[in-house]
Amino acid sequence: MEQKTSEFHKRLTEWADRLPQCLKTGKDPEIPHILCLQMYYHAILIAIYNPHRLSREKLMPYTNYDTINPSQALTICLSSARSIGHWMQMYRTTWGLEHMPIFHIQWVQAALFILLENLQKADNCEAFIILSIAAKAFSRRFEKAKRLLRSLQETARELRINLPVEVAPLFIEIDGQWLLRPVRIKEETSDTASGDV
Repeated sequence: MEQKTSEFHKRLTEWADRLPQCLKTGKDPEIPHILCLQMYYHAILIAIYNPHRLSREKLMPYTNYDTINPSQALTICLSSARSIGHWMQMYRTTWGLEHMPIFHIQWVQAALFILLENLQKADNCEAFIILSIAAKAFSRRFEKAKRLLRSLQETARELRINLPVEVAPLFIEIDGQWLLRPVRIKEETSDTASGDV
């Protein structure tokens, strides 16, 4: 598996190096599609290295660390998660998040869960805050993003991780919606003409 991951990473890097200059990022505000391409690239890196990162927890036991050890995999995953945060911040400040497509939430999700267990470092925490804000913006339009925020909050509780104080307001409404959900179902099924509300 390590060999396949290394080969895939090499091919991915070669692909990125061969991109035409117009698809590479520069100092000027970028068009949304280029920023999205950058985030997608880093989400792929997280996807291919995350299983190696988890091997330290014996979810995938193996002892041959010839090419990739869990520490290296974690470093790559964290770097890519921070990069997704960087590109998301650039997207947000340049274009706003109102019209960002829903499939971008997958990249945000991958980065958030990598960063969640590594919030001790300031740069990881900053990227986590940026991505949490993006997830909240998505949650105003898409139920999937609300579920992501709930899952993130539940995972933090289970792992006893204190979320940054800057993201606490983002979860207040989610908590309220979570608690009000059964009431909403009753309201939708009640006969308002009979006065049973």
